[in-house]
Amino acid sequence: MTDMKKIMAMSDKDRDKFIADKREELRTHRFQTGGRNVSAVREARKDISRAFSVMTTKIKDEEVK
Repeated sequence: MTDMKKIMAMSDKDRDKFIADKREELRTHRFQTGGRNVSAVREARKDISRAFSVMTTKIKDEEVK
């Protein structure tokens, strides 16, 4: 699990790469391992969600300025 502070500290490019990596990890866990590692799928989904939440927050902050 990735800490929210680490995700917030990432640059936009790093965050995009992080999301792509986590999506690939999610795909791998779902299809190649046959769904045996359920906790890894859940953690990957939550990490992706955290990254998107940070992106949305930063976009809204920029719009306010």
